[in-house]
Amino acid sequence: MLIALVGGSGRVGKRVAHYAIERGQKVRSYNRHPERVTIEAVEKIRGDVSDLEGLTNFFKGADVVIFATTVFRADPTRYLRGIRNALVAAKKVGVKMIIFPNHYSTLKIDGQEIKTLYSSPPAYNVMIPVFKEALAVIREEKDLDWLVVTPPVSTPPYHDITGDYIVSEGDDLLIQSKEIGYKSAVLSMEDFASFVLDQALDPTYHRTRVTLCNPYHIWEERKKKGEILAWV
Repeated sequence: MLIALVGGSGRVGKRVAHYAIERGQKVRSYNRHPERVTIEAVEKIRGDVSDLEGLTNFFKGADVVIFATTVFRADPTRYLRGIRNALVAAKKVGVKMIIFPNHYSTLKIDGQEIKTLYSSPPAYNVMIPVFKEALAVIREEKDLDWLVVTPPVSTPPYHDITGDYIVSEGDDLLIQSKEIGYKSAVLSMEDFASFVLDQALDPTYHRTRVTLCNPYHIWEERKKKGEILAWV
């Protein structure tokens, strides 16, 4: 299988690429700075998601697309343009499945929309409306098979895949402890990337949004053992 990966140098993208190569898949990555994609076996293409023609050419021959880039505070609208272009480009070249790792700010807590990024300065809140508008654009897509995968608030590195997570369709953050609140919703970056890749290779969810997290005891146990180290 050939995976067209948009954003192969980010925290999600580089893990998806690594695991895909390990599983014997072919990966082509589309980046403004392809030199930042350090996995040798990945085919690296220079490009910007604002370039519809470039994105269309990049998608040609792919079996599945994973759109793993994110909003940049310096130019939040680029992400939304990229989402729209990805949907158009996929249809132009006949790609059937496109997966969008999303952002926790599009979830709800106790039915209330999230209005601030919990771990970032207030200036970064400008990203939230862009993530939400992008999700709405994806949900309007009627022709492609798509999937939005949304992590919880905290996605630390565990440095391995546990494969142990809770998955739910819908818009509610998976809060496991009312006493702890949203901080009890934790997912390792490795499990997030692995789940995205699993759905690319053998999709079980279609035209929907899923959110997932690890059982909270995994985070507690690893934190106590000092196994959660560098944030990369």
